[in-house]
Amino acid sequence: MVMIKPCGFTLERTLDELALLPRVLPWATYRAVAQGRVYIADGNAFFNRPGPRIVESLEILAACAHPALFADARRAHARSVVRIDAELRRHAFEDE
Repeated sequence: MVMIKPCGFTLERTLDELALLPRVLPWATYRAVAQGRVYIADGNAFFNRPGPRIVESLEILAACAHPALFADARRAHARSVVRIDAELRRHAFEDE
């Protein structure tokens, strides 16, 4: 699994920059890319600041790592996370 959550970027801003991934990373060599286990999250809201949202951040990580076990968390955070595939197509977080 790969989680992309740039510091200071909202989900929308990160999604606007997706085309950069294969150009700046060894994208095609990542096993997570081939398996469709790359997630884009709202780093600005959940991961890059200290604060009370740490529990929600952990729920998001758990839902990415173990989608079958944390289906409720996937639904709860569907607006904050997007799964992408090797061709950078977007997939709803809750559809896994």
